[in-house]
Amino acid sequence: MAKISGILTDGVGNIINNCTIELYAKRTTNKVLVQTQAFEVAENGSYTMNALPCDYEVKLIINGFPPKKLGTIQVFSDSADGTLNDFLLNPLESEITPEILQQVIDVRNDAKQSEQNAAKSADDARQHASSIDTSNFIKKTDMIGDQRLMPFRRDELPFGWYFRNGDNFLLSSPQGQALNNLSVNYKRDHNITIKTIDDQQYINVPTAFAPDGRGSFERAVNGGSRQVGSWEDDAIRNIYGELIHVFQWHDTNPRGIFRTRSNNGGSGLNNRFASVTCLWSDSDYPEQTIVFDASLGAPTAHENRPINIGMTPVIYLGV
Repeated sequence: MAKISGILTDGVGNIINNCTIELYAKRTTNKVLVQTQAFEVAENGSYTMNALPCDYEVKLIINGFPPKKLGTIQVFSDSADGTLNDFLLNPLESEITPEILQQVIDVRNDAKQSEQNAAKSADDARQHASSIDTSNFIKKTDMIGDQRLMPFRRDELPFGWYFRNGDNFLLSSPQGQALNNLSVNYKRDHNITIKTIDDQQYINVPTAFAPDGRGSFERAVNGGSRQVGSWEDDAIRNIYGELIHVFQWHDTNPRGIFRTRSNNGGSGLNNRFASVTCLWSDSDYPEQTIVFDASLGAPTAHENRPINIGMTPVIYLGV
């Protein structure tokens, strides 16, 4: 494990503070899960991160702005402790450049100016609203824990939204605290649990995927057999048919979803299809099997699905 610590500054020595550094593990090892860890930068710009051997993508997070990618670092079992710049300046990896950090500083300066403008606008609005009767207004519901499908890729999600794939966050991280502050019922319904990995506590976001990787469809609960967070396996309504005393199929060109297959050892159709076979026969009329194959009349797949379009399942944590 390597200790990554120091003072976060830009190219001319200005301190960058009150932000978050995220390390996203790009692969799973025997000690590291594919997950994101968040580390707060203090008021004086100081930060400390303990990283196990792995490849990490590094991002800088400032409230109200999209994440800023700083580069990629590699931590090995024999890596010496150092600053973030020491690891990012690895010649094989992306560098944290003064230009990138200056962009961050510019964004923060713009944000401060926007805050000042917003504060003045808010004062004006409060004076105007002081005479308005708000007793009938509906208060905005807290969105923490809101789950949706979004038309963004997972690495381009708006601030505060996270990919709903079961990822683990440190319990002490802002994301972990947001998850742990959700109600007991919410955490139980969506299988959010606290677990210990390498002597550290983690908590997971919900997942929208089945164990085999297929995405799930979301539908209204009925309060009975279908509750919030309950899973139902895929199924179709039963299709039943029966053919009794089947011998020679007189139609030489069967149509639709039926086909014939001889029971005299010939190759016929593949035996994977469902079939009904005669229980008695006559030598003048060779026994036949009538095969029912739904794929002859309708598109089939390994799952039941309507026409669909891909979206990213997300959860809102607000941090």
